[in-house]
Amino acid sequence: MLSIHKINPMFRAVGTVGAVAALVGGITSNDVTLTANTINSATASLKVFDGSTYTTTSTGFTVTNLVPGTGVTNPFFLENDGGVALNLSVKSTIPTLAGFINNNDLSGVKVTITDDNTSQATVTNLAALTGVNGVPLTDTPFPAGATGNGGVPNTDGNFHLKFDIDPAAVSGSSGATVSAFTLTFSGDQAL
Repeated sequence: MLSIHKINPMFRAVGTVGAVAALVGGITSNDVTLTANTINSATASLKVFDGSTYTTTSTGFTVTNLVPGTGVTNPFFLENDGGVALNLSVKSTIPTLAGFINNNDLSGVKVTITDDNTSQATVTNLAALTGVNGVPLTDTPFPAGATGNGGVPNTDGNFHLKFDIDPAAVSGSSGATVSAFTLTFSGDQAL
């Protein structure tokens, strides 16, 4: 066996430093990796019932013989088939008005949207609905997966839309007409 004293002092110093470094630094493991990572966000998807299925477009309402000041209410149903709760809002295209004192004043056409589940109502008019951002519905967020159902009262997604015309806005005896407008409902993720 070789005596440590017979080893060159330079090699002894290098060996001692190496042994101390191994003890102080410890043993280092190999690297491990997580590969092929993917992140997909939840979706936001809002649909309206067209009488037979939920889709992105449905025919609206035709209201006849409306007595100004009394209003007419119609049910409609929405579905949130996305993965996040939505804060709903509604906006309108600019309609054609006839028979109004001022045919450019959309504030005389009242619109009330009521959530049948919470009984909360958004009361507004076509002037506000034609704004860039429309009008937020004053309801709690519309839950992910909620689907309106006309056969089940107080269901998330069951709504009523009431149209009315302010009697003071109507001119003459031939009545007033509001035509050619679209209501667009949209939802943003509820945070």
